Amino acid sequence: MIKKLLIITISILAIISLIVIYQFKSANLLPRENKHIVLKVAGDINFPPYEYADENGIYTGFNVDIMRAIALSTGIDIKFYPMSWKEACEKLKNGEVDVIEGMKIKTDRDKYYEFSKEYLENSQSIFVVEGNNDINQFRDLENKKVVIQQGDVSVGNLNTLNNVNIVYTNDQEQAINKLLSGEADAYIGNTLTGVFFINKLDIKNKIKIVGKVLNPTKYSVAVKYGDVETLRLINSGLKEIKNNGTYDKIYRKWFGQPVNLPNWYIKRIIFFSAIVIIILAIIMFLFYKWNNRLKKEVNKQTREINNANDILVKKNIQIKLERDFREQILNNIFSGIVTINKQGEITFTNKLAEIILKSELIGKQYVNTSISEIINFTEFVKSSGEKEFLIASKKLFINYKVDILSNVDEDMDEMIVIFRDITEEKLMQENIRTKDKMQSLGNLISGIAHEIRNPLTSIRAYVELIPKKFDNPKFREMLSKDIPTEIDRLNSLINDLLEYSKPQKPYKEKTDLCEIVNKVILL
Repeated sequence: MIKKLLIITISILAIISLIVIYQFKSANLLPRENKHIVLKVAGDINFPPYEYADENGIYTGFNVDIMRAIALSTGIDIKFYPMSWKEACEKLKNGEVDVIEGMKIKTDRDKYYEFSKEYLENSQSIFVVEGNNDINQFRDLENKKVVIQQGDVSVGNLNTLNNVNIVYTNDQEQAINKLLSGEADAYIGNTLTGVFFINKLDIKNKIKIVGKVLNPTKYSVAVKYGDVETLRLINSGLKEIKNNGTYDKIYRKWFGQPVNLPNWYIKRIIFFSAIVIIILAIIMFLFYKWNNRLKKEVNKQTREINNANDILVKKNIQIKLERDFREQILNNIFSGIVTINKQGEITFTNKLAEIILKSELIGKQYVNTSISEIINFTEFVKSSGEKEFLIASKKLFINYKVDILSNVDEDMDEMIVIFRDITEEKLMQENIRTKDKMQSLGNLISGIAHEIRNPLTSIRAYVELIPKKFDNPKFREMLSKDIPTEIDRLNSLINDLLEYSKPQKPYKEKTDLCEIVNKVILL
């Protein structure tokens, strides 16, 4: 049973959806091609609430609003010509106007007029004064004086009765006044128009409706016979305002509930209400059965959700433990780690990063922290290097690397900065370089001492031999030759040292290799 109800419900929804889609697609939303058409619209000057001139002389009413809505939806212009009903019918026959904004559809009118699709079901009622108990149905109008509007279709009904004295008036307001003044026993007229006048004249307690409605006929817009193009425009506009809800708004604006509803109408309402109540009761019973089954299904789903939730809780605990473990690893590595999002906010730091930079960083803008001295990014770019800066009046050397943490959503990408304090390494390297310099200087001095000692040794040897070998001509020849050479050698060494202390640009010169070799042999 529940499955059948579900299938029926889905089918109804599908049908409604198709109807809505069809109506939407078939709607004429851009009626630009009709914007230069002007229609002359005739109507009764005193036929409220359909069409009438109000106390300010403004032509208004249900039919007037309908025609304005049609004009707006189709893009045409209209001009109203209020007049008596009889005059309006004649002018449309003669082609002096294009449209009568509201007319009952009757076979005897088909030879003069073309009718649009009906947009209202019109009916007539019998109105009598409140104290009249002699007239309760249409047959009771025999031998009575009955007032109607001139040209009204109810004259055909009255001609079927015997000895009815018919009194004609120009409009229905005059007919109601004649009924109140006692000039007639009953008044037959449009039901909604009669109710409108009763409310307008505030005579709800003086007039009542009796019997069944008469002449329930379709009500539509009339054009001259053969005017197919105007009829097409009217039908198109009617369809549009019904589809977009404009018609319903106009209907609610003008028509309320009738006063003193007849017994047959009340019985019909009760009958249909009873049918609706029975249908609702069946639906409620089916809904109750469905609801019980749904509760069981909900309980089953709830248990499954609770089980799934328990699994998720356990997984969340596991994820938290893993996250804590990873955080502990990051806090114990020998490098500082900082992550920065695209808004420039620091989202994570490990302990060493805060120790090196001597401040709390999470949640701050990186430009307000020492990180801005390491990087200054306008876009996410990888980089690396070394920086020297002061933190708490202490010089630090930082070796850093900047990388990008990519995410599925590019807006969630972050920049990671990994850095290490290399101040001690720098100092050690400086000490090593100083030591190397000193060692090199020692080696240089040892070499210089050796180079100076060699010439001095030669000079000393000659000096010591002078007393013994001065008389030897060959000795004196070698003495005069070698001692100046050694002195020149010392002078050249001193000049080389001076040039080494003040480096000069290298230059090329020609030299004698044999001379250089002989000088080496002499050493």
